[in-house]
Amino acid sequence: MANKTKTHPFYHLRPNKFIDRHLFIQTLRELRKIYSIETYQYVGLGSFFFDDFKVIHNQLGIFDMISLESDVDICKRAKFNKPYSCISIQNTTTTDYISSISLEKSVIFWMDYTAPSEIGEQFSDFCTLVGKMQPGDIVRITLNANPTSLDGCRQSDNQDIKAIQENRLRELKNKIGSYVPSDTLAGSMSYEKYPLLLLSCLRNAAYQTLSSLQSKRVLPLFSSQYADGQQMITLTSIIIDDDKTEG
Repeated sequence: MANKTKTHPFYHLRPNKFIDRHLFIQTLRELRKIYSIETYQYVGLGSFFFDDFKVIHNQLGIFDMISLESDVDICKRAKFNKPYSCISIQNTTTTDYISSISLEKSVIFWMDYTAPSEIGEQFSDFCTLVGKMQPGDIVRITLNANPTSLDGCRQSDNQDIKAIQENRLRELKNKIGSYVPSDTLAGSMSYEKYPLLLLSCLRNAAYQTLSSLQSKRVLPLFSSQYADGQQMITLTSIIIDDDKTEG
């Protein structure tokens, strides 16, 4: 999947995402009671602002950091602007990177997606990554949660809302298949309910990916919903040993 050029404003102009990021950092701080978070590798999509990289480095002491950027020009700018020498910037897509890696050390991976048209590829990347992760690894994913973004689901004055929602559900199933719960109703495709449905789909995707690996399972840590313009959802999870009880 191609990483799109980011044109979002700074975090101080996006207060809700700032709060969501703060919750993420606080979660990682709590995990330091169990895991040596400062020894982890952090992988994300830093663009040329590196907001997340700065706070993760400064507040958690993580030095092994990789930023993915598929756009050649943005990659050059990112290399010029990177705030710390410990950040490695790789000119590659998220899909290519995840497909090629073998995780040799503990990792925190933030898949910070914004393009709703690529939701099928985003779920595929998520599953590929989860399948490669080991106990203690942390995966965080951000998705656009605006149901009107689904192809063929634009509302017009003469359309019935039920028909619109049925079309949206059909499009979602076309894009992510069996990850959509079998009992999902068309009413779940409303603006208010769609974020919860997406979270259920992500959990299904993770569980299905690890269903044949009895030694591992996914433990959701927290999820959030926010809007600084577009409605977004995040899910942060950790891979754990299936035969261990986690506190």
